[in-house]
Amino acid sequence: MLRASALLVAILVLLVATEAAGQGITIVPNAGISKDMRSETANYWKMGFNAGLNAYFDLPGSLSVGGRVAYHGWGVDGDGWAEDYLKVYSAGYGLTSSSGSQSVIEIVPTLKYSLTPKISPLRLDLSLGAGLFLVSPGDVKLEGSYRTAFSSGTISMTIQNESLTGFGVQVGAPLTIAGKFQVLPLYSLYWGGGDAYHHITINAGIVL
Repeated sequence: MLRASALLVAILVLLVATEAAGQGITIVPNAGISKDMRSETANYWKMGFNAGLNAYFDLPGSLSVGGRVAYHGWGVDGDGWAEDYLKVYSAGYGLTSSSGSQSVIEIVPTLKYSLTPKISPLRLDLSLGAGLFLVSPGDVKLEGSYRTAFSSGTISMTIQNESLTGFGVQVGAPLTIAGKFQVLPLYSLYWGGGDAYHHITINAGIVL
């Protein structure tokens, strides 16, 4: 339910932004790579992908106001899960298969400050936003084997993970080249219970 609602919001924002493109608002669809950096879970998920949409309205002076909607997807890193879960059986364990994934949807209103003239052929901005981060970790399945001095056998387990809604901040440094191509590194920090979550993202996009 949470994931479906988030996707609906993302679609609505995309439609509104697309309509606004004809009214002086800059639209930047982008995609790239992202990585979970949370200390408790960074070894659980591989480098993933993300796709997003940034939209901004230029204010007088150096400021712009807008926001970002994006989707992140990370595949399971079986070795990381095995290190924390299979080793309880024995130091002599082996992982044979793993499956699972985690996704994050972010909806982040954002302010952007231009460090160079807005018409510069090489424009560098700083962005700061605060918003929602909807985390949906799927169930993770592990299969492996173990061996001790007295016994050996196979292991099969499913680790259930709960979805959560987090609130946090996002900072970035978008670099726009010739007014058409944008490179967008981002750092996101958000809380949804327990230790803070955070991930990094590097995107590339086309300015519409």
